[in-house]
Amino acid sequence: MEPDRIWHVVTNPAWRPLTDADVPGYVLLLACAALLIGLTIWTYTGSAASTPRRIGILIALRLFALLLAILLALRPAAAITEIPKLPSTLIIVVDSSESMSVKDEANFTRWEFVQRQLEKCGPLLDQMRDDQQTTIYVYHFSKDFDPDRDKLTEDVKPVGKRTDFGTMLSKLWERHSNERLLRGIVIVSDGADNGTFKPALPEATRWRAICPVYTFVVGGPTASDQKDIGFTSINPDPSPVPIKAELKVRAKLNAQGHEGYKARIKLTIEGMPDKTEDFVLTKSTDNEVEITTKAPDTPGEVRVTMELVDPPGNQVSTENDKIETYLTVTREGVRVLVVSKDGWELKGIRRALATDKRFDFVEVVRTSEAPGTADDAKQFDISEQRYDVIVLGDAGPKMLTSVRPRILEEIAKLVREKGVGLMMTGGAYSFGGTAGIPGATGWRSTPIADLLPVDLPTNSPPPVKEPTSVVSTAAGLAHYVTKFSADPKKNAEAWELLNSDYLRLQGYSDMGEPKKNRAEILARANDVKDGKPLLVRIDASEKGRVLAFAASDTWLWTQPGKDEANRKTPSELHARFWKQMILWLAHQDEVEGNVWVRPEYRRIVVNGRQALKMGVRDKRGDEVPESSLKYQIVGPNEAVDQAKAKAAEREPKGGGRASFEAKVPGEYKVVVWGEGTDGAGEKIADEATARYVVYPEVSDEMLRIAANPEFLLALENAANGTAMDVARRAEQLPKFLEDMKAKAPTLSTPKPKPYPEWRRDKQKWFLPLMLILFVAVLGLEWGLRRAWGMV
Repeated sequence: MEPDRIWHVVTNPAWRPLTDADVPGYVLLLACAALLIGLTIWTYTGSAASTPRRIGILIALRLFALLLAILLALRPAAAITEIPKLPSTLIIVVDSSESMSVKDEANFTRWEFVQRQLEKCGPLLDQMRDDQQTTIYVYHFSKDFDPDRDKLTEDVKPVGKRTDFGTMLSKLWERHSNERLLRGIVIVSDGADNGTFKPALPEATRWRAICPVYTFVVGGPTASDQKDIGFTSINPDPSPVPIKAELKVRAKLNAQGHEGYKARIKLTIEGMPDKTEDFVLTKSTDNEVEITTKAPDTPGEVRVTMELVDPPGNQVSTENDKIETYLTVTREGVRVLVVSKDGWELKGIRRALATDKRFDFVEVVRTSEAPGTADDAKQFDISEQRYDVIVLGDAGPKMLTSVRPRILEEIAKLVREKGVGLMMTGGAYSFGGTAGIPGATGWRSTPIADLLPVDLPTNSPPPVKEPTSVVSTAAGLAHYVTKFSADPKKNAEAWELLNSDYLRLQGYSDMGEPKKNRAEILARANDVKDGKPLLVRIDASEKGRVLAFAASDTWLWTQPGKDEANRKTPSELHARFWKQMILWLAHQDEVEGNVWVRPEYRRIVVNGRQALKMGVRDKRGDEVPESSLKYQIVGPNEAVDQAKAKAAEREPKGGGRASFEAKVPGEYKVVVWGEGTDGAGEKIADEATARYVVYPEVSDEMLRIAANPEFLLALENAANGTAMDVARRAEQLPKFLEDMKAKAPTLSTPKPKPYPEWRRDKQKWFLPLMLILFVAVLGLEWGLRRAWGMV
């Protein structure tokens, strides 16, 4: 676009237009010119060589010379002031949700009223485009705003199911925040925000350093008698969840017109008893409820349902009184009880297990034979607590029986009959006890001693205090517990690191000799042949597994590695060692199911895009990088048919992905078929399934149809850092844009450019040329008089 040009006459040196004060001077100049003409005529009238033509030429030359003198004195110029048109951007966003169809603007709906205001603004917007080089974007928004799709056109209708200000502002930020000059974002809405994905006010605050946000409200404080209670979301945590782990199921409910209602909510999980709790719904929207329970005992896909029990009868709809989703329960879940004195070793075990969601970690600190707390008694009710593994650390048997007298018999029964894993570690009070320490008489003649893989010493031995390396036996090199890698070289390097320098163990407990023909030594102290047993395993029955580990200072492995390249490696190996011991004790050393699939959402709205991830893993749970994956999405009333399977898109690090958009509500099942080869060259072929729910979209728009100018005011103040008191009305939009048009953005104060430019540093040739012309005119006039004989 060409810039605007303003022309005016200026004189040097002020470069200013003529004023009334200049008039006397110019009158004097005209008088001088008249006098010059009179003297010329009077001087040459009496000359014989004079003629009217010659006198006229001389007068003209003298007047021209006078004009040149005046120009040299005044130095006038025609000044041009160019006002550049700075390109800018203006964004207008109009609410197109269902509540905009309410007819409360005289005889018009809110939508129709806004359209009329935009028609009035049309000429102003055209002028801003043409005259000020302003790029104008006009969008409409409700839910799932997309700048590429949601351009405002004549065929757009107010049918959106939600008014999601947060998502709209977030998407505009992604698209327009890098624009060169944003003049503002203009939002026209009734202000009824009910977005669920992004909070609106924090998103508005992001614009504070970019451009202003202006809001205009449409609609009135229309009263609504519509009442409803309904679930809006459900979220099991964690998901997937290990078996028997603690599970929290959270949900959100709206309670329009039922604020303060005491709702009874029932949680149903397939294969588990129902659980019902009462909650007071204090807010109109986004009431949060949470019910804590335990995950099922068996792995698989389970349906999770929350529903209102005896809901009120005066509701708009009962379809949202119930909400459901699916949850994957994995076999890897392990509930672990650790009983020990407090210290560095317990902290190391806690760090290794409690930070992994596969483990439900419970610890009881015991340092004496006192009765213990009520919480200790609860944790020692081992049948009710459903532990998978029990670890007995540096604690004597009386430290347990003083809390629960029959606990040792109960542990023995669970190990033999239920397959609960048992482990004892080194310490002053464990195994055979320690000579010289009062009360440290050990575990001889207890039900636990019968389960251990070693025959405990007859007398309490002294502790072994010397630097100790863990040396794997032939059985240990092949066993899951002590094998860090399937590659023998990498496994040897890992143990070499843990057995070096300050990472080495500093001693162990003499736990006796392994039980003949039943126990298996996995590691010895310092020497593979003659070293004392350090790690011994045994099968207590067809179900129960037991480990005896003589060390009590594996926490030394949590120290940083010596080399920069392996600072974290010892800590990672420590965590893996403890996890592998616990998983083996819980019979989870081999992954159940080599193929896996995880939907991103277990509950998704119709037309929502579902993302799927899938893969193939070996028996240790490591991903098989080169694998073949095919999948089928089975909708409602469809059957599984592998012939209809599609190939998954490959992921860079292994596994596959796919996406799907469901058009019909109902239950969907994803079936994945996978093949691959593990590190040992063994072929893997398996399949996996996962389910999710596609639900019909339920609108909240018409439950709250009253305009909410307070929200729009808060939104604008958050974006601009202002404190406006009154929200603008939509009918003020034309006047607002007219004022904006009058304040076009400029780079700086424009400066006039004179023509001609009298300054020597600008046009060096101009003044000499004027002087030469002046001398030439005078010389010509004198020469003519000489030639004509008038001198």
